[in-house]
Amino acid sequence: MNRAEAVRRGNIISTCWNGEHTVGCYLGNGRFGAILSGLGLNLHPEFQKDRSFGPSHFKHMDHWGRFRFFSNHVQQESSADYLLPLFRLHWERNFDRIGAYRQCHDLYDGLLDTAFQTDPLHSIHTTAWFDGVKRNIFGVTVEVGENDGFSERICLSSLTPISPYWVCGGSYVQHTVVERVGEEWRMAITCEGTENDNTVSLYIATNMEAEVAEAGLIFRPLPGRSYLLLSVDAPIDGDTPDASLERTKAWWHKTWQEIGWIEYPDDQMQKVLVNGVGHSLIRGVTDIP
Repeated sequence: MNRAEAVRRGNIISTCWNGEHTVGCYLGNGRFGAILSGLGLNLHPEFQKDRSFGPSHFKHMDHWGRFRFFSNHVQQESSADYLLPLFRLHWERNFDRIGAYRQCHDLYDGLLDTAFQTDPLHSIHTTAWFDGVKRNIFGVTVEVGENDGFSERICLSSLTPISPYWVCGGSYVQHTVVERVGEEWRMAITCEGTENDNTVSLYIATNMEAEVAEAGLIFRPLPGRSYLLLSVDAPIDGDTPDASLERTKAWWHKTWQEIGWIEYPDDQMQKVLVNGVGHSLIRGVTDIP
């Protein structure tokens, strides 16, 4: 068995739709990451109101805040640094029924592939990845039927208000400014109340129709194949989803080939091994013996 086949024995595959009550899938590259839901994007905000585990949003290592607070432990003013939630990317509405469902976290390619049908009958197929080489980039493609009257939309918005961590107390507002910059969109996201300048610029390239909304943008996928490329603090400058996806696959393939390896005959043991190593790579740990 070659390395690709051995790694794919550990792929996380679901063919049964269980609603939006599962933990979600963690995807990332050590610098940029998110928990994505069973529908291939972030979990809809309605399902996160009382959720105490697996918050489904994007984070980036450049978006952090230094907060001042009174420490009961040392009985004096202190400060702490926390990563801040950056944005959510989710379907605008909750789908009533889901059928023909399949989701695969392909650990050899480093991507999340999701396919399903909605009621009324629309076929949707998304592929999501975090660039393994240009690690400030996230990409997703959305494929829908050419002639089925698809009208669903995708929302991209910063999170506000946020509670960085209980020790800081209270909540903080994140401000968002959206503007058109050449062929791209730019969202400048800033969290108030921090000691540091935490402003992050998110650049967006897409072939979808887009309109400005509260705290972000709304996109309408086109018939056929649409895409979004999101880049933190650097314009995309003509990069394409196909180029980003292919170099990401190449990075994952090369990395899997270069690390040490054990192959178990038992499928469950193999899944444990592949998922342990795979999620270390997702977190950016590449010095695996």
